[in-house]
Amino acid sequence: MNSLFSLFLVILICFNQILGQETKNIVSKIQNGIIFNESISIFNSKNSEKNDLVSVNSGPFLDLESFEDTENFPPLDWINWIDPSQLYSWEQGYNSYDGDYAAFFNGGSYSDGEAWLITPQIDLSTASNAILTYYDDFDDSYGETDQDDFSVLISTNYSGSDDPNLATWTTIHSGLTEYNNWNLQEVDLSSYLGQSVYIAFRYTPYFDGFDYIPGTDWYIDAVRVSDDGCTGIELVPNAATVDSPPNGATLIPVDVPLTWIPPYGDFTKQLLYFGTDGGGTTTPTNIYNGTEFSIYAIGLTIYNLSPNTTYYWQVVPANCSYEALNCPIWSFTTGDGNLNYGGGGPTQDNYYFENSISGTSHQPAFNWIDISSTGTDLITSINDDQTKGSFPLGFDFDFFGNTYSTFYINANGFVSFGYPNGQVSYGFTMPSTFGPENLIAGFWMSLNPNNPSVTDQHLYYGTHNGDMVITFKKFPQYFSNNNPGDADAWITFQIIIKQNGNIKIQYK
Repeated sequence: MNSLFSLFLVILICFNQILGQETKNIVSKIQNGIIFNESISIFNSKNSEKNDLVSVNSGPFLDLESFEDTENFPPLDWINWIDPSQLYSWEQGYNSYDGDYAAFFNGGSYSDGEAWLITPQIDLSTASNAILTYYDDFDDSYGETDQDDFSVLISTNYSGSDDPNLATWTTIHSGLTEYNNWNLQEVDLSSYLGQSVYIAFRYTPYFDGFDYIPGTDWYIDAVRVSDDGCTGIELVPNAATVDSPPNGATLIPVDVPLTWIPPYGDFTKQLLYFGTDGGGTTTPTNIYNGTEFSIYAIGLTIYNLSPNTTYYWQVVPANCSYEALNCPIWSFTTGDGNLNYGGGGPTQDNYYFENSISGTSHQPAFNWIDISSTGTDLITSINDDQTKGSFPLGFDFDFFGNTYSTFYINANGFVSFGYPNGQVSYGFTMPSTFGPENLIAGFWMSLNPNNPSVTDQHLYYGTHNGDMVITFKKFPQYFSNNNPGDADAWITFQIIIKQNGNIKIQYK
């Protein structure tokens, strides 16, 4: 059998005091199957207030069209062409993604020919990049078939007024995506740079050999062609929140995990700024200068920082149109680099952390306490990932400004004040909002008291000279084919919660 630790080590947590963290004249005409409007249109949408903000990207080649004008459909310079045998055309629909309206084709009716909705001519002659973005939705509530054809096409030789079937069109997107849910579609138009093009949304009903069958309604909204792939309806992201180290923390190790809480909302990346040249309203840049992270990133560890140095950092959520505003700049100061001294101080509620080989005058001494004959053994009643308790401490204990008289024990190597919620199966960087609160992590990892490869394991708790002692003896590691490790691995340690406000953790 292999012990996870083969040295005597004691960690002492000393408590002195609390942890401080956006009118017109209309003439509608039908000519050669084309329905069009002569007008001057002013776009307005629910997101128009965003125009007061400064965008980080250049303008589009096809301005955002969300079909909001209730007196103009199709919009100015758009073309609504229908097959002469077709009874229905594209119209304005109430189901929308942006604003109050969208372009809509009633596929659930008895459609009997093609229906085209065609953009104005799009000039890509000076473009270095071009991306079509739009949202679509499909409703089959009244349809009898889902075999209609939904195609998005592009042409470089369409006249802009005639039957589109007289031009050459290339399909750039086709098919329905998901029913009753708006989906963003992005189409690369880089093959058409240097040219002028038209883009068409073409609905073709399903013909079963005898008749056209009612099918699926098609909604289109927020159509745009740009060089940046932005939809034009992005919102300004919210700022991130600091997680660890707390802002202003001192005596931080020179290898430090930075963790933050990303915002909810419209962002597609996070930009990290880090260095010694920031502070106040000045963004630091001399170590990390806007390094891009994904929306899923919540932190990273930075190694080998300089001792006794103040560092500043900032996380800026962003999308292709906007960066978050008023993002705070946080700071922390490293300690002297002694890895045996874990830091602490006023921002950690005046807790200080050090171990038995720190070489300081306050270092703890190893002094194992055997409660095997006086304590309660939970080993036969606790299962994998399980929490037992609450149990009385026997005294009131002040932990980060809150007073507790009971505690809980979790099989994964930690004790908590309050039933642990969140992710308890394995440890991660603390502090964090994703895991249990108010805990003392002696050896927080995936442990398993029922591992048959280890014998003579125990989990005791009991008092010694008025202090509460919790001992994990030969406590096994969790092992399975999907969780590689040493099937025989175990660890022995104890957590001592002292009446004087200190916490001592010993490993054996």
